[in-house]
Amino acid sequence: MLVGSAAAEYVGNADFGKRHRTTMASPISKTSRKAISLDAFGRDLARRCEVAGMPAPPRNTGLRRIESKRALLAALKDTGTTW
Repeated sequence: MLVGSAAAEYVGNADFGKRHRTTMASPISKTSRKAISLDAFGRDLARRCEVAGMPAPPRNTGLRRIESKRALLAALKDTGTTW
């Protein structure tokens, strides 16, 4: 951990805050598979769930909302906006 003048010198460095491009894969991973996008993963997952006959999970009914949340949703509805 940098403290005092060392920290100030580091923050003043022109490279401070610049992110280096790295992968999220483990450095010890030996896989040769290419990464897929989140959109592609979502499409594939939806397709596999449909083939397996898995129904969509139930939506939240909203019966346990607190008063402030109900007021917020009512105000949004009055403006024509949906949550």
